[in-house]
Amino acid sequence: NFHIPSLDTVVQGHYYQLWTRSYASKILFEPLAILYFDFYIHSNYAIREIQKVLIARGHAVDADNVPGAETIDAINSDKNPSALHDAILDAREAYLREVAGYGSNAQFLPGWLARLREFPRLSVGVGTGLILLSIIVFIIWRQNRIHQTK
Repeated sequence: NFHIPSLDTVVQGHYYQLWTRSYASKILFEPLAILYFDFYIHSNYAIREIQKVLIARGHAVDADNVPGAETIDAINSDKNPSALHDAILDAREAYLREVAGYGSNAQFLPGWLARLREFPRLSVGVGTGLILLSIIVFIIWRQNRIHQTK
């Protein structure tokens, strides 16, 4: 008996094969795994661009555009996964802007960038971090002062 699988079954199976083949399932930090996978399925050179980011962050990987254990190990060993996530976002935007310069691709750039903006930035900038730290210090100082006057 021949059985035609449902569209949902086909999509789920195809998605799982891509997820596994891309090695995204091996990335420990989920937001980074999702960003990695989304880049992988939307670009022929995603892995190379991610590898370039890893190299710039001091990891010893080859920019060979081949997903594998070396790349995934570098991703998982990065000291600041949130900053790595945001660096990949930046690299992906630069890549999209470069691709938009070829032929008639410029018309697609607004949509590509809109998709990219669906991924939140995860790392806190130095300025924002200092402001938050200042607020916390002020609150602690004020609490101590209130307790001292009682």
